[in-house]
Amino acid sequence: MARIYPQSVFEGEVYPTRDGDIRVLRYYSALEVEVQFVSTGYVRMTSAGEIRRQRLKDRYKPSVFGIGYLGEGKFRAKTRTVNTQAYVTWHNMIKRCYSEKYQVKYPYWKDCTVTDEWHNFQNFANWFYNNHIEGYDLDKDMKIKNNRTYSPEGCSYISPVINRSTQDSPNRLNNIRKL
Repeated sequence: MARIYPQSVFEGEVYPTRDGDIRVLRYYSALEVEVQFVSTGYVRMTSAGEIRRQRLKDRYKPSVFGIGYLGEGKFRAKTRTVNTQAYVTWHNMIKRCYSEKYQVKYPYWKDCTVTDEWHNFQNFANWFYNNHIEGYDLDKDMKIKNNRTYSPEGCSYISPVINRSTQDSPNRLNNIRKL
């Protein structure tokens, strides 16, 4: 015989989680509760038990250097315990542009940014899997001279030899012509 538990979460109520407050939008059953994260607006289904344990994860909360977030979609950051190549590339790109500690060591990156669209890992991963060339480097300023923003329009994959020979050069294109 199935146990019947009294309802423990209620529509319209706000509950705390590790990733911020959630509001219960719809209570269908103890196993099906629709909630929304107050700070990001992210809506997802969960259970009353997960709400009580405060274990819900907001996939739109900036968790990578205060700017990047995983988003919701088909692309995974990890396979088992190993970060995917798309995630490593995305994480390193975000780090170069938004880690103060990294920028102290490498000041070239101080005024570089990542387009808002790519703050969401899902969007970057989609571009990555459509454009990545194995063994090549992600580059932001070969297509657009002096570009300081990582974006789908400005990025491409280039040979590591070309990338290394033109790094920190005021005129990358002239250096390439010499190769």
